[in-house]
Amino acid sequence: MVRERNFQHEFSFGPYLLPARLNAATFLEFLKAEHANMWDDVMLDLRRLAWFQLDGCPAHYSRIVRNWLDKNYPERWIGRGGPVPWPPRSPDLNPLDFFVWGFLKEKVYQTPVATRDMLIDRIRNACDEIRPYLNNAFDHSLELVE
Repeated sequence: MVRERNFQHEFSFGPYLLPARLNAATFLEFLKAEHANMWDDVMLDLRRLAWFQLDGCPAHYSRIVRNWLDKNYPERWIGRGGPVPWPPRSPDLNPLDFFVWGFLKEKVYQTPVATRDMLIDRIRNACDEIRPYLNNAFDHSLELVE
């Protein structure tokens, strides 16, 4: 889904389920296999302007992943070892840190989860439920910038 907002555009991707034991090779494979699919509904000129942000996970910091990011997002990615550094365990909070993860955990684990499929369904449902809140937060942040 793409929504235009004055000078910015909003995108909704995911959720994507990664392997339980994520390493550089599996993360790079995810980027190669899924990354292009994520952008199917986004105009090419917007893709060229997009930035990519990662946390300090060791799989994100590997040389092969950083090389892929340098090639696909030259000077437009944020993360440990990137052109715009974002250190692991950074004291700088982003919206995911102070709202999203807590909200999702609360929704997913309101009652015990019996199976992996139930967990996946709850994660997807919680992500669908949170999108309007994120859109509202995005609207308010634009008001502050303007």
